[in-house]
Amino acid sequence: MHQLWGDCYSTWFQQLEQRGFTCESGHLSLIPLDQQLAYAYFVPPQPQACTVLLHGTGNDALFGWQSWIEALLAAGQAVLTFDLEGHGRSSRSWLERPTFGRSLEALAVKLRELTWSPASISICAYSLGALAAMKAMSEETIQVGRLVILGMPLGLRLDWRFAVTEALSILHPLFWHHLWRYGWHASMPAFGSWRRHLYPIRLRGFASGHYSAAIAELFTRYDAVALAARIDRPVLLLYGTKDRLSSERDQTLLQQTLSQAKLIRVKGCNHFLLAWHPEALRATLAFLEAAEPEPSLR
Repeated sequence: MHQLWGDCYSTWFQQLEQRGFTCESGHLSLIPLDQQLAYAYFVPPQPQACTVLLHGTGNDALFGWQSWIEALLAAGQAVLTFDLEGHGRSSRSWLERPTFGRSLEALAVKLRELTWSPASISICAYSLGALAAMKAMSEETIQVGRLVILGMPLGLRLDWRFAVTEALSILHPLFWHHLWRYGWHASMPAFGSWRRHLYPIRLRGFASGHYSAAIAELFTRYDAVALAARIDRPVLLLYGTKDRLSSERDQTLLQQTLSQAKLIRVKGCNHFLLAWHPEALRATLAFLEAAEPEPSLR
Protein backbone atom coordinates (compact mmCIF):
# COMPACT_ATOMS: atom_id res chain seq x y z
CA MET A 1 0.00 0.00 0.00
CA HIS A 2 2.96 2.35 0.37
CA GLN A 3 3.00 2.58 -3.43
CA LEU A 4 0.23 5.13 -2.97
CA TRP A 5 3.02 7.62 -2.41
CA GLY A 6 5.21 6.62 -5.36
CA ASP A 7 8.62 5.00 -5.65
CA CYS A 8 10.36 8.09 -4.27
CA TYR A 9 9.02 7.33 -0.77
CA SER A 10 9.38 3.53 -0.82
CA THR A 11 12.91 3.46 0.58
CA TRP A 12 11.99 5.88 3.35
CA PHE A 13 9.02 3.71 4.42
CA GLN A 14 11.31 0.66 4.44
CA GLN A 15 13.84 2.47 6.62
CA LEU A 16 11.17 3.34 9.16
CA GLU A 17 9.96 -0.25 9.29
CA GLN A 18 13.52 -1.49 9.75
CA ARG A 19 13.77 0.80 12.78
CA GLY A 20 10.76 -0.93 14.35
CA PHE A 21 8.00 1.49 13.38
CA THR A 22 4.72 0.29 11.89
CA CYS A 23 3.66 2.05 8.68
CA GLU A 24 0.14 1.86 7.26
CA SER A 25 -1.23 3.49 4.11
CA GLY A 26 -4.75 3.58 2.74
CA HIS A 27 -7.71 5.80 1.93
CA LEU A 28 -10.23 7.72 4.02
CA SER A 29 -13.74 7.91 2.58
CA LEU A 30 -15.51 11.20 1.97
CA ILE A 31 -19.17 11.88 1.32
CA PRO A 32 -20.04 11.40 -1.50
CA LEU A 33 -18.41 8.02 -1.07
CA ASP A 34 -16.81 8.03 -4.51
CA GLN A 35 -14.26 10.51 -3.12
CA GLN A 36 -11.23 9.31 -1.15
CA LEU A 37 -8.22 10.80 0.63
CA ALA A 38 -4.88 8.99 0.83
CA TYR A 39 -3.43 8.70 4.34
CA ALA A 40 -0.35 7.31 6.08
CA TYR A 41 -0.27 6.20 9.71
CA PHE A 42 2.98 5.62 11.59
CA VAL A 43 3.21 3.94 15.00
CA PRO A 44 6.19 3.50 17.37
CA PRO A 45 6.45 0.36 19.53
CA GLN A 46 4.71 1.93 22.55
CA PRO A 47 2.79 5.04 21.41
CA GLN A 48 1.85 7.52 24.11
CA ALA A 49 -0.20 9.92 22.00
CA CYS A 50 -1.12 10.71 18.39
CA THR A 51 -0.18 13.74 16.30
CA VAL A 52 -2.05 14.61 13.11
CA LEU A 53 -0.19 16.53 10.39
CA LEU A 54 -2.11 18.76 7.97
CA HIS A 55 -0.25 20.08 4.93
CA GLY A 56 -0.51 23.43 3.16
CA THR A 57 -1.77 24.51 -0.24
CA GLY A 58 -0.47 22.58 -3.23
CA ASN A 59 1.37 19.89 -1.26
CA ASP A 60 0.36 16.41 -0.16
CA ALA A 61 0.30 14.37 3.04
CA LEU A 62 4.04 13.66 3.11
CA PHE A 63 5.70 16.64 1.45
CA GLY A 64 7.84 18.51 3.96
CA TRP A 65 6.82 16.39 6.94
CA GLN A 66 9.37 13.54 6.88
CA SER A 67 11.71 15.01 9.51
CA TRP A 68 8.69 15.75 11.73
CA ILE A 69 7.38 12.20 11.38
CA GLU A 70 10.78 10.79 12.35
CA ALA A 71 11.10 13.10 15.36
CA LEU A 72 7.56 12.47 16.57
CA LEU A 73 8.00 8.70 16.31
CA ALA A 74 11.24 8.95 18.28
CA ALA A 75 9.32 10.87 20.95
CA GLY A 76 6.75 8.07 21.28
CA GLN A 77 4.03 9.70 19.21
CA ALA A 78 1.95 7.92 16.60
CA VAL A 79 1.56 10.09 13.49
CA LEU A 80 -1.38 10.33 11.08
CA THR A 81 -1.10 12.41 7.92
CA PHE A 82 -3.41 12.62 4.91
CA ASP A 83 -4.22 14.60 1.79
CA LEU A 84 -6.57 17.53 2.23
CA GLU A 85 -9.54 17.42 -0.10
CA GLY A 86 -8.64 18.36 -3.67
CA HIS A 87 -4.96 17.48 -3.13
CA GLY A 88 -2.71 14.51 -3.81
CA ARG A 89 -2.03 12.21 -6.74
CA SER A 90 -3.35 9.17 -4.87
CA SER A 91 -6.57 10.83 -3.70
CA ARG A 92 -9.86 11.25 -5.54
CA SER A 93 -11.55 14.37 -4.22
CA TRP A 94 -12.41 17.98 -4.97
CA LEU A 95 -11.66 21.15 -3.04
CA GLU A 96 -14.95 23.05 -2.89
CA ARG A 97 -15.65 26.32 -1.09
CA PRO A 98 -19.02 25.41 0.51
CA THR A 99 -17.73 22.10 1.89
CA PHE A 100 -14.16 23.10 2.78
CA GLY A 101 -12.85 21.04 5.67
CA ARG A 102 -14.74 17.81 4.90
CA SER A 103 -11.41 16.00 5.20
CA LEU A 104 -11.49 16.65 8.96
CA GLU A 105 -14.80 14.79 9.18
CA ALA A 106 -13.08 11.75 7.64
CA LEU A 107 -10.18 12.27 10.05
CA ALA A 108 -12.52 12.23 13.06
CA VAL A 109 -13.93 8.88 11.94
CA LYS A 110 -10.43 7.42 11.51
CA LEU A 111 -9.29 8.62 14.94
CA ARG A 112 -12.31 6.98 16.57
CA GLU A 113 -11.44 3.76 14.76
CA LEU A 114 -7.90 4.00 16.17
CA THR A 115 -9.39 4.56 19.67
CA TRP A 116 -7.35 7.66 20.48
CA SER A 117 -8.99 9.83 23.15
CA PRO A 118 -9.38 13.54 22.32
CA ALA A 119 -6.92 14.61 25.04
CA SER A 120 -4.20 12.39 23.55
CA ILE A 121 -4.52 13.89 20.04
CA SER A 122 -2.63 16.93 18.78
CA ILE A 123 -2.80 18.60 15.39
CA CYS A 124 0.15 20.28 13.67
CA ALA A 125 -1.18 22.21 10.70
CA TYR A 126 0.52 24.34 8.08
CA SER A 127 -1.12 27.32 6.36
CA LEU A 128 -4.31 26.10 4.59
CA GLY A 129 -4.32 22.98 6.76
CA ALA A 130 -4.40 25.21 9.84
CA LEU A 131 -7.50 27.00 8.54
CA ALA A 132 -9.18 23.61 8.04
CA ALA A 133 -8.19 22.52 11.56
CA MET A 134 -9.50 25.70 13.17
CA LYS A 135 -12.79 25.43 11.29
CA ALA A 136 -13.24 21.82 12.41
CA MET A 137 -12.34 22.57 16.03
CA SER A 138 -14.63 25.60 16.22
CA GLU A 139 -17.52 23.53 14.81
CA GLU A 140 -16.71 20.59 17.11
CA THR A 141 -16.18 18.31 14.12
CA ILE A 142 -13.08 17.11 15.93
CA GLN A 143 -11.80 17.46 19.48
CA VAL A 144 -8.10 17.47 20.27
CA GLY A 145 -5.83 18.33 23.15
CA ARG A 146 -3.44 20.74 21.41
CA LEU A 147 -3.00 22.62 18.16
CA VAL A 148 0.16 23.86 16.46
CA ILE A 149 -0.31 26.41 13.68
CA LEU A 150 2.53 26.97 11.24
CA GLY A 151 2.56 30.03 9.00
CA MET A 152 -1.20 30.48 8.62
CA PRO A 153 -2.06 33.88 7.10
CA LEU A 154 -5.29 35.72 7.83
CA GLY A 155 -5.69 36.32 4.12
CA LEU A 156 -3.83 35.51 0.94
CA ARG A 157 -1.93 38.51 -0.43
CA LEU A 158 0.59 37.44 -3.08
CA ASP A 159 3.00 39.97 -4.59
CA TRP A 160 6.47 40.05 -6.12
CA ARG A 161 8.13 40.45 -2.72
CA PHE A 162 6.56 37.21 -1.52
CA ALA A 163 7.53 35.44 -4.75
CA VAL A 164 11.16 36.56 -4.50
CA THR A 165 11.46 35.70 -0.81
CA GLU A 166 10.08 32.20 -1.40
CA ALA A 167 12.16 31.59 -4.55
CA LEU A 168 15.31 32.34 -2.58
CA SER A 169 14.55 29.29 -0.44
CA ILE A 170 16.60 27.18 -2.84
CA LEU A 171 19.72 29.08 -1.74
CA HIS A 172 19.15 28.46 1.96
CA PRO A 173 21.14 25.74 3.81
CA LEU A 174 17.86 24.33 5.17
CA PHE A 175 16.71 23.53 1.65
CA TRP A 176 19.97 21.80 0.74
CA HIS A 177 19.98 19.83 3.98
CA HIS A 178 16.46 18.59 3.30
CA LEU A 179 17.38 17.80 -0.31
CA TRP A 180 20.37 15.77 0.86
CA ARG A 181 18.30 13.78 3.37
CA TYR A 182 15.11 13.16 1.41
CA GLY A 183 15.76 13.81 -2.27
CA TRP A 184 14.51 16.08 -5.01
CA HIS A 185 10.89 14.91 -5.11
CA ALA A 186 10.36 15.50 -1.39
CA SER A 187 12.10 18.90 -1.40
CA MET A 188 11.07 20.82 -4.51
CA PRO A 189 7.42 21.98 -4.47
CA ALA A 190 5.25 22.81 -7.46
CA PHE A 191 5.22 26.43 -8.66
CA GLY A 192 2.26 27.44 -10.76
CA SER A 193 1.90 24.72 -13.41
CA TRP A 194 5.49 23.49 -12.98
CA ARG A 195 5.46 20.05 -11.30
CA ARG A 196 1.73 20.48 -10.68
CA HIS A 197 1.12 16.98 -12.07
CA LEU A 198 3.02 15.70 -9.01
CA TYR A 199 1.08 17.90 -6.58
CA PRO A 200 -2.33 18.45 -8.20
CA ILE A 201 -5.08 20.73 -6.90
CA ARG A 202 -8.60 19.82 -8.04
CA LEU A 203 -10.98 22.77 -7.68
CA ARG A 204 -14.74 22.98 -8.10
CA GLY A 205 -17.26 25.73 -7.43
CA PHE A 206 -14.87 28.68 -7.09
CA ALA A 207 -15.22 32.02 -8.82
CA SER A 208 -11.74 31.56 -10.27
CA GLY A 209 -10.17 28.40 -11.64
CA HIS A 210 -6.70 29.52 -10.53
CA TYR A 211 -5.69 27.87 -7.29
CA SER A 212 -4.17 30.95 -5.61
CA ALA A 213 -7.40 32.90 -6.17
CA ALA A 214 -9.42 29.93 -4.93
CA ILE A 215 -7.38 29.69 -1.72
CA ALA A 216 -7.82 33.44 -1.22
CA GLU A 217 -11.60 32.88 -1.46
CA LEU A 218 -11.38 30.30 1.34
CA PHE A 219 -9.47 32.65 3.65
CA THR A 220 -12.08 35.34 2.94
CA ARG A 221 -15.08 33.10 3.53
CA TYR A 222 -13.71 31.43 6.66
CA ASP A 223 -12.46 34.19 8.96
CA ALA A 224 -9.58 32.72 10.97
CA VAL A 225 -9.96 35.28 13.76
CA ALA A 226 -13.65 34.46 14.19
CA LEU A 227 -12.80 30.76 14.29
CA ALA A 228 -10.04 31.41 16.84
CA ALA A 229 -12.49 33.11 19.19
CA ARG A 230 -14.29 29.76 19.66
CA ILE A 231 -11.21 27.63 20.36
CA ASP A 232 -10.32 27.04 24.00
CA ARG A 233 -7.34 24.73 23.56
CA PRO A 234 -3.62 25.33 24.06
CA VAL A 235 -2.27 26.61 20.74
CA LEU A 236 1.28 27.18 19.58
CA LEU A 237 1.67 29.75 16.79
CA LEU A 238 4.82 29.47 14.68
CA TYR A 239 5.80 32.07 12.08
CA GLY A 240 8.96 33.02 10.28
CA THR A 241 10.11 36.61 10.63
CA LYS A 242 10.47 36.76 6.82
CA ASP A 243 7.04 35.30 6.07
CA ARG A 244 5.42 37.92 3.83
CA LEU A 245 2.02 36.22 3.91
CA SER A 246 1.53 37.17 7.54
CA SER A 247 2.33 40.45 9.28
CA GLU A 248 3.39 40.70 12.92
CA ARG A 249 0.15 42.61 13.51
CA ASP A 250 -1.93 39.68 12.18
CA GLN A 251 0.07 37.20 14.23
CA THR A 252 -0.43 39.20 17.42
CA LEU A 253 -4.16 39.56 16.69
CA LEU A 254 -4.49 35.81 16.34
CA GLN A 255 -2.54 35.22 19.56
CA GLN A 256 -4.70 37.67 21.49
CA THR A 257 -7.92 36.15 20.13
CA LEU A 258 -7.01 32.61 21.10
CA SER A 259 -7.57 32.02 24.83
CA GLN A 260 -4.44 29.88 25.36
CA ALA A 261 -1.87 30.77 22.74
CA LYS A 262 1.89 31.09 22.63
CA LEU A 263 3.54 32.87 19.69
CA ILE A 264 7.06 32.05 18.48
CA ARG A 265 8.68 33.88 15.59
CA VAL A 266 11.54 31.98 13.96
CA LYS A 267 14.25 34.46 13.04
CA GLY A 268 15.17 34.72 9.37
CA CYS A 269 12.69 32.09 8.20
CA ASN A 270 10.22 32.53 5.35
CA HIS A 271 6.89 30.79 4.72
CA PHE A 272 8.13 27.75 2.79
CA LEU A 273 11.07 26.81 5.00
CA LEU A 274 9.28 27.11 8.36
CA ALA A 275 8.51 23.39 8.77
CA TRP A 276 12.14 22.54 8.00
CA HIS A 277 13.61 24.88 10.60
CA PRO A 278 14.92 22.95 13.65
CA GLU A 279 13.71 25.69 16.01
CA ALA A 280 10.12 25.15 14.83
CA LEU A 281 10.37 21.40 15.38
CA ARG A 282 12.03 21.76 18.81
CA ALA A 283 9.34 24.21 19.95
CA THR A 284 6.61 21.85 18.75
CA LEU A 285 8.04 18.81 20.52
CA ALA A 286 8.34 20.76 23.78
CA PHE A 287 4.77 22.03 23.41
CA LEU A 288 3.36 18.56 22.76
CA GLU A 289 5.07 17.11 25.83
CA ALA A 290 3.02 19.35 28.14
CA ALA A 291 -0.10 18.07 29.92
CA GLU A 292 -3.32 18.06 27.90
CA PRO A 293 -6.62 18.86 29.68
CA GLU A 294 -9.97 17.69 28.36
CA PRO A 295 -11.08 19.75 25.32
CA SER A 296 -13.95 22.21 25.48
CA LEU A 297 -15.46 25.07 23.46
CA ARG A 298 -16.73 28.31 24.88
